[in-house]
Amino acid sequence: MTEQQTCRSGLQLAFVNVNGLGDQGKRHQLFQALQRSPYDLLLVAETKCGSDAQAVEWIQQGAGPGLPWTGGAHWNHGTSHARGVAIFTRAGLVMDDLQTDFQDAEGRLLRISWKDAFKNKWAAVVVYAPVETGTQRPDFFSLEGPLCQALTAGDPAAR
Repeated sequence: MTEQQTCRSGLQLAFVNVNGLGDQGKRHQLFQALQRSPYDLLLVAETKCGSDAQAVEWIQQGAGPGLPWTGGAHWNHGTSHARGVAIFTRAGLVMDDLQTDFQDAEGRLLRISWKDAFKNKWAAVVVYAPVETGTQRPDFFSLEGPLCQALTAGDPAAR
């Protein structure tokens, strides 16, 4: 068993709404904190990341000069002005058969799944639910809506 393959029975995770990562100093702080944290996964809402190219640039910049993010990064882009979600995973976390099970077209939902070193199945879902003032979004929360689709996508045996 390698150092990365621990015998823990669970994962440590956190959720944060970052209210945009367009500011380089804010991104550096986030990645510095993540590198020091005990978390296996960080679920992030409201990234305001609009493209794969932008995401790659942000990951390369990481915690500052010479300190790129070396863990995993999974994105569902919104625009550079709104929405966007991401799941960051610590470097060394065993994630076999990693796949994206669901992402909506608005950058509000992302579900990934994988198997750990012991072949346990895991899934993580990050949600940035709509709360626009004066706007009802029953479609988002309905049984046929994107939230339900994200929660039920992929292997039902995943934790």
